[in-house]
Amino acid sequence: MARTGGECSLSVLPTELSRFIAAFLDEFDLVVTASTSPRWRVTTEELWGVLYECRWLRSLFRMQIHNPHWSAREQFARRCIAKRRDLVVMGSTWAVRGRTRDRKGQVSTEGTINFKHGSLAMRASVLH
Repeated sequence: MARTGGECSLSVLPTELSRFIAAFLDEFDLVVTASTSPRWRVTTEELWGVLYECRWLRSLFRMQIHNPHWSAREQFARRCIAKRRDLVVMGSTWAVRGRTRDRKGQVSTEGTINFKHGSLAMRASVLH
């Protein structure tokens, strides 16, 4: 994190670099530290939005309750501490590809998994 004046901030870094760094930050610690220590604050709403997108934009889950008046920082904090009961499954399609090797040989798998909105029940089509 770049240091500016008396605080440490990711907001002075280019967006792409901020996204890269955000992938390595522990979100719970970031929220707690940002709200309790002015020295380590992340100051811009835009950056909180970037952090949110990096962590949860392509997630299988979304918040059950969403208030459009929440700031990006508040959305990030609420999603960070959310329990399973606070989340709902997004209808989505996921591509899977993998390889398994054991003493009997190797198996490759490719396919798609479809989730219906609101349920972890899925329909899959795979090729081994």
